[in-house]
Amino acid sequence: MGDAVIEVLNPGPGSMAARGGAAREPRPNDRSLVLRVRLEDQAVLLTGDLERDGEAALLHTGVALGAQVIKVPHHGSRRSSTEAFLRAVGPQVAVLSVGHRNPFRHPHPEVLARYHALGIRLWRTDRNGAVCVEMRPGNTGVWGWRGESHEPRAESRERTAGGAEEAP
Repeated sequence: MGDAVIEVLNPGPGSMAARGGAAREPRPNDRSLVLRVRLEDQAVLLTGDLERDGEAALLHTGVALGAQVIKVPHHGSRRSSTEAFLRAVGPQVAVLSVGHRNPFRHPHPEVLARYHALGIRLWRTDRNGAVCVEMRPGNTGVWGWRGESHEPRAESRERTAGGAEEAP
């Protein structure tokens, strides 16, 4: 990990999962572990199965959420990826962990439309295979691969203006 810093954002002080006196008990997914991994000017936000109430609670804490790459919350379910949350994170690239023809029908079309409307490029495990994110100072790379090879396919890598690489 070198000089990377891992911040635990949820559960944490002020998070929905930590507030025992909340009006109602948080849904189990809103207790998901949320990590922000930073390396100098680069960051990746790993959101677990967080849903909209958990996203709102994180926004309420005022903690820094900005990241070049976000792991799409709750596999892109309808109860995740609110516009306010995505705007606060401001990612250029999103990684969506979702199974091909999954029984939950994730990701939800409304969620995909939110990412598209905000200009956030998606890497999907059901389409791109395994997705790898590599952080270096000044640059975060994202690529996918399928099959036996662990080498990224050259046509799968593309850089964005902000230093993150994204799906073509």
